Amino acid sequence: MKENLFPNVMEFPMLSSSSNSLLISEVPASTKSIRAWYLKDHKISPHPWIVYSLVNETMVALLMRNKKDSAIGEKFVARNTDRFLDMITNMEGLLHTFVTPIVQAVIHGDYFYANGHKIMLFGDSDKKQLGRSVLISALVQQDFEDRNVMLRLAALEEDDCVGVPSLPRMISVLEKNVDEKRREYDAKIKKFLIFSLTIGRSLPKCTQLHEEGVYSMSEAIQFLKALISSNNDAAIEIRHRFLLHKNHYISLEILFNTAVHQIENELCALERLCSRQGYTYTWDPPVIFSRFFDHGGRSRGTEFMSLIHLNALKYSSDTSSLPAMKVFAWNDFNSTTILASVSIALKNNPHVLVMSKGNLFARKLDALGRIELYTPPAGCEETILVLHNNSDGFGQNIQTEGSAGSIDGALGNYSSAAASLMRERADLLDFVVKRES
Repeated sequence: MKENLFPNVMEFPMLSSSSNSLLISEVPASTKSIRAWYLKDHKISPHPWIVYSLVNETMVALLMRNKKDSAIGEKFVARNTDRFLDMITNMEGLLHTFVTPIVQAVIHGDYFYANGHKIMLFGDSDKKQLGRSVLISALVQQDFEDRNVMLRLAALEEDDCVGVPSLPRMISVLEKNVDEKRREYDAKIKKFLIFSLTIGRSLPKCTQLHEEGVYSMSEAIQFLKALISSNNDAAIEIRHRFLLHKNHYISLEILFNTAVHQIENELCALERLCSRQGYTYTWDPPVIFSRFFDHGGRSRGTEFMSLIHLNALKYSSDTSSLPAMKVFAWNDFNSTTILASVSIALKNNPHVLVMSKGNLFARKLDALGRIELYTPPAGCEETILVLHNNSDGFGQNIQTEGSAGSIDGALGNYSSAAASLMRERADLLDFVVKRES
């Protein structure tokens, strides 16, 4: 096992805060909108730490500064007016999957789901609202919300697609809103990603597939379960494997290698940031982005994408030590067996306690009789809690969305995270590190 997979991890600072005890924040007890209070004086909240791979800093800047205010159920939209032109194309938005901002935030209640996204507020003390210090990872999920982002990349076409080794020159915003120029530009980004995410640097055309490498959803899930339990090299085994779903042949290799980048970019930052006290990592499978894979009334998408992610986690964990990760808490709402796969994925880091996220957030009373949810396991009291807002690469939803619509909205409304990610911050891009892959 390598001592350190991340050679540039030393560029990150080391934090010292813990999530176990509540703190008295600066927010007055009478404040109605916590998000608005932080946004009004955003400098009280630290800038994000951003780690990225594959892309360049010009693209990082575009993605961080030019999201539209809201992109709920919406990706790139061509406009007929030059006033509010969309600035991030569908393939550029996909590139945000390889750009992960992490912020240290104060959250003013614990998140839970009960017929909707909710926050159980901590209350106040000495006329100030109580909060908890956490890390919020704005990792961008693989986006299958519609057919124009990840599906456009991973699905085979009538002709083969040979990758190219470089990102294309970025075109202007006005050019992006001309269909022909945008499509040509996005096609070049797609070829760059195919070059970067496949061993063969290409994807075949549909008619070139061998029957033994094409799976139904049930067969794909069975293959991924067997792969995570094997000692085989997943990056090799998953080559030339395709899911046939809704008349699309979808490359499992593309999905797997994308997940590897997501995981390693994020852990690169967390291992250094939390090297003093360790971290308790939580994960909520992004249902809205995996719903595309449901079919015939069966909810298989979350399980399928979870197994892709866990095979990538095992691939990374098998070759790297993760000393700062103390707890891995997975939201196992969709599967009674998924925690066993998490344990297998982390078997080469046996110090990590694997548990259900539901058990990590159980109702309890603190010393003053207030209801709290988060309870770190014994021996992990000093760790910092890592949450995900599960957003996409197109909208500043954490800053604009209502609290009940998503995790993004809930964390955005009741924490300082939106202020740290404000597009207008002068220091938004002050800490950007490329992970060499």
